[in-house]
Amino acid sequence: LLSARINDAERLAVQRERSQQYQSLVGSGDRSERIRTYNFPQDRCTDHRLSGGGEGGGEGSINGVTRLLAAEAGGEDLDTLIDALDVREMTLRLEGLLETAK
Repeated sequence: LLSARINDAERLAVQRERSQQYQSLVGSGDRSERIRTYNFPQDRCTDHRLSGGGEGGGEGSINGVTRLLAAEAGGEDLDTLIDALDVREMTLRLEGLLETAK
């Protein structure tokens, strides 16, 4: 009986740890966690990591969402979005290096 309780407590601890890890990876799915919005009525795709959270056609917006998803024009629109994300990531990494060097 005692070993069953110990095993059950260990199993619950592992399950709780896995659940917390899963939630940290997946997130809550809340609207504020979205990184990209496909707006079909306005034919626009916005990556919120690039636009600074503002509305409208910022640097993270591409017009022609259907063309983007269909990878027309050789995928150039998607390449533009990915290149901008690469530049943003590199900038953040360099800023982090500068902060740690201080």
